[in-house]
Amino acid sequence: MKAFVSYARKDEEQVRLLQHDLEELCAVPPWIDRELAGGQPWWNEILHQIRTADVFVLAASRSSLASAACLAELEYALAARRHLLPVMVADLDLATAPDPIRGTQLIDYRQRTADAAIQLAR
Repeated sequence: MKAFVSYARKDEEQVRLLQHDLEELCAVPPWIDRELAGGQPWWNEILHQIRTADVFVLAASRSSLASAACLAELEYALAARRHLLPVMVADLDLATAPDPIRGTQLIDYRQRTADAAIQLAR
């Protein structure tokens, strides 16, 4: 399974832990935008990676839900009919979250616990 991880830079430390655990769980390492190379047309590459992913992982937080880039990636992933896996990496207000996030069960990954890892694997 190939995963695309969308995140806000402010959450990068927690996302590194999430990325590590996804690498352990998936046959293919998750794609994260740190893999872009200099001179690469970045937005086209991001869209390509979303299209070719099996699952779109949103590292959900106040920061990511306020990020125009994260919201654009989410919208594109939904239009491309990618499976959505929202993973809460920091506090957020679900009342103001986009409908697809409010309507999908979130995995609470604010604390990297065995339970969180089991939920991620499921």
